[in-house]
Amino acid sequence: MNRKRLHPATFILLSLVVIVLAFVGCEGDQGPAGPSGLNPDSPPIITAIVAAPDSVGTGESTVLFVSAYDPNGDPMTYQWTAASGTLSSPTAAVTNYTPPSGIGLYEISVTVTDNDGSVSGIVRVGVNTYVPSVTPSFLGDNANRCSHCHQAKVEGWESTHHAEAYASLVASGAENNPYCLQCHTTGWDDIVAFDGTVITPGVDNAGYDDFPNVNLRNVTCEACHGPMGPDFSSHEPDIELVVTGETCNRCHSQYEEYETSGHGQAIEVAGGIEEFNTEFNRSSCNFCHISEGFIKKWDPDWADRAVPAEGYQVSCATCHDVHSLDEENNPAYLRGLDAFPIVYAGPDHPDTLWIPDEEQGYLSFGKGQQCAQCHHARRNEANIIGQINNGSAHPGPHGSCQADMAIGRGSYEIAGYTYNRESVHQPDVEIGEASLENMCVTCHVHTIPGDTPGHDYHGHSFAPQVQACNQCHATPNDFDYRGRRTEIQNLMNQLLSMLPNDGTEPLFTATETTREQREAAYAWFFVNNEGSMGVHNYTYALSLLNNAIDYLTPGQPLLQEQRRMASRK
Repeated sequence: MNRKRLHPATFILLSLVVIVLAFVGCEGDQGPAGPSGLNPDSPPIITAIVAAPDSVGTGESTVLFVSAYDPNGDPMTYQWTAASGTLSSPTAAVTNYTPPSGIGLYEISVTVTDNDGSVSGIVRVGVNTYVPSVTPSFLGDNANRCSHCHQAKVEGWESTHHAEAYASLVASGAENNPYCLQCHTTGWDDIVAFDGTVITPGVDNAGYDDFPNVNLRNVTCEACHGPMGPDFSSHEPDIELVVTGETCNRCHSQYEEYETSGHGQAIEVAGGIEEFNTEFNRSSCNFCHISEGFIKKWDPDWADRAVPAEGYQVSCATCHDVHSLDEENNPAYLRGLDAFPIVYAGPDHPDTLWIPDEEQGYLSFGKGQQCAQCHHARRNEANIIGQINNGSAHPGPHGSCQADMAIGRGSYEIAGYTYNRESVHQPDVEIGEASLENMCVTCHVHTIPGDTPGHDYHGHSFAPQVQACNQCHATPNDFDYRGRRTEIQNLMNQLLSMLPNDGTEPLFTATETTREQREAAYAWFFVNNEGSMGVHNYTYALSLLNNAIDYLTPGQPLLQEQRRMASRK
């Protein structure tokens, strides 16, 4: 909300009163030399620095005055310095100052010197704004401030919805609605209810609620990275380089749902940064379990930066790069949409590296490609064959190998058996007019239409929604479609009972199992670690388990129904 400001003439009057009082204080009973009993080598003392007025319009000037005295009565000299604008008498106690024409706050320093030393102070002047009582303060004007070092970022931002946030209010006639302005402008820190009532007042830091500076319209750099005033050129105070989910939460309610997701505990589920970096010696965990690690991998501007010892939790900015927007192909600002490699190992196809791309007949995961960068098995052939030959204390793929399961590859595959890979959930498999073009996103980030255009709800707990299934499957009210998850679980239990086990999972050490048992057990760990129990690729999960069971019972063919199900496309 706009706070009332004094007329410039009132500023001048008040400033003159301050100046007069300063002189009275300096030349009272003590005389010009100031109080007695001070160190004879004392430097000057500044009693006041005044800009009268401290707020001017474009092209206007103000008067700067410094009041100072020297305890010893020594002569003093003055030096005014301004990073921009012009000073008429920079070596006098009083000078005219004409700031630049751009809206914002401008800082001028003055140094008073005598034979024994010097002392400095600052004063600020606002152009078409006012001087706030709190620093750091907001300046706005990305093009003339941030872009002098970050031109590419600013140009990318200009193509985003953030750069058009205020314009969207104008289009809907809501440009004067405080409830809307708090998310469509920069620096607005009053918390406003839907009816316009201020619930929690913010501070006086020159945000749009304090003064409607046109340079603070839209969601600018400072909205996320923090205020850079009063003097942006000094880079003080330091702006926030990496924004957290709390930053986005002010306007994007998805964050509250995200906090309940596995992504919201990505560091903890991996044991903590110290554990996976030091104890486990697995710095590669950073790429998926720390926000800066994922950004470093996919943002060229971060390629040479070290991941900090205390990293941020995976959150909004990890997945969404809000500095650029490809409206046609990437409207959600997603990072990491490149192809990724999938390894699948076994005697029938040794040394095989399978990279999904259009030339090889696979259309990738669409928007879900980003999910695949972390949700895959992380096992090369040497690792898989090594587990089979030698056993392992950590058998099977890395947890959450959903991308591998979805495309029907990634597990150890026993020689001589057929593995069905195709699934109706793959984007290049069409059922009627339907296909999952964006794979993971279609079901796990299900969109619920909002009450008004532009306010759809995009689920960020990433838990699948039955409503998403109903887009293709009209009847299910749970995820056990036609009993298929139950079937996979029963096969898991059957396979477990055929293997040496601890009651929970198969054993996998070289001393407790045979090689054949480990070949079969790898299928159990692959399906278990993937977690969907056949939802992501029913036919591949069924092939893995049925073939493993058959492999452990030579001469005993699969039941006819099992073979029929295993061959379904």
